[in-house]
Amino acid sequence: MLHLKLNFVAGQYKDELSTKQAIIVANKMDVPGSELLLQELRERVDLPIFTISALEKHGIGEVAVQLRDMLERQEHEITL
Repeated sequence: MLHLKLNFVAGQYKDELSTKQAIIVANKMDVPGSELLLQELRERVDLPIFTISALEKHGIGEVAVQLRDMLERQEHEITL
């Protein structure tokens, strides 16, 4: 699957990145045809996908909340 390739690439950059929780942020959802590309992406990856449009300021808050939650879980795991 594509997420395994993404983890491999991340691991090439820094070993511990390949074991971290990951999400995909799909930007430019205001562009015509983006929904079709999003559907194709959803079929190819097994990761949470968040859609945003920076132009329309849509979905950015949800991504911020998800990232904060991920960081809090990571900090909790470190302290255990």
